[in-house]
Amino acid sequence: MCIRDRSTGVPSMDSHIKEIRQEFEKKLSLPQSEWKEDTKDGDIVVYSIKKWKGIGSEAALWKVETSFTFKDKDSAATLFLANHDWDKRLKWDPSVTAKSRTLKKIDDHVSVDYSASAPALGGLISTREFIDLRCYEIGPDGGVLAWSGSIDYDQEEVKKVAEKGNVRGWNFPCGMRISKGTGDKDWNMTIVWHTDLKGMLPKRSINAAIPSTMIATVKNLKKLAVTLGL
Repeated sequence: MCIRDRSTGVPSMDSHIKEIRQEFEKKLSLPQSEWKEDTKDGDIVVYSIKKWKGIGSEAALWKVETSFTFKDKDSAATLFLANHDWDKRLKWDPSVTAKSRTLKKIDDHVSVDYSASAPALGGLISTREFIDLRCYEIGPDGGVLAWSGSIDYDQEEVKKVAEKGNVRGWNFPCGMRISKGTGDKDWNMTIVWHTDLKGMLPKRSINAAIPSTMIATVKNLKKLAVTLGL
C-alpha cells in the first residue's frame, strides 16, 4: 500500500500520511446507497458496510453521523482538539485507558500515537491496543479533517507503554470530518472506523460493540461541547 523510500526500502512518513488520507477520503466519498443503517439514537446514526471489498476487507466499515449547533467557526476545532489531545481526552472519554499517549510528535498536526481501548461488552472484548499515525488539518472556514491509520513502528518504543496481555489491533485508514452545514451555526460530523480487533472474536460481538461505542463516543462529544460552552 505504501510508497517506499528508494534508498532504504522502508515506507516514508510522507507516503503514510498521503495514502492514509487518500483511503480515508475514498471512504468518506462513498455513495450513501452503499451504507446500511445499523443503529440510531436521536440525531446520531450509525451505518455499516459489513462486506467491504477494499483494503481491509477482513473488517467491516463503520461510520456515524450527527450534527452540532456551534456558536462560531472556531468551535469545531476546539471540540476536535479536546478529542485529539490525549491529556484532554483522558479526562472525559472512558473508552480509552490512561496508557494512551503520543509516542512521537512529527509536527504540530502529525504524530505517532499509542492507544488502548477499555474492555467492552462486560469484558467479553478485552483491551485492544493500537499504534497509529494521526494527522489533521483545520480549514479557513473552521472545518476539520482528521485521518489516521495503524503503522508498523519501533517495537522497543512500544514496549515501554504496552501492557502484557493486551491484543494488538489494526486500524485501517479512518478519521473524522466536521464540516459546515446549511445554517449559520449548523455543523455536521462524520466519523469513520475501520478496525480489525484481532483475536478470536465472534462477528456478532464485534457488530454489537462497535456501534454502541460509536454512539457513546458521540454522546460524550456532545456533552463536552456543552461543557466547553461551544
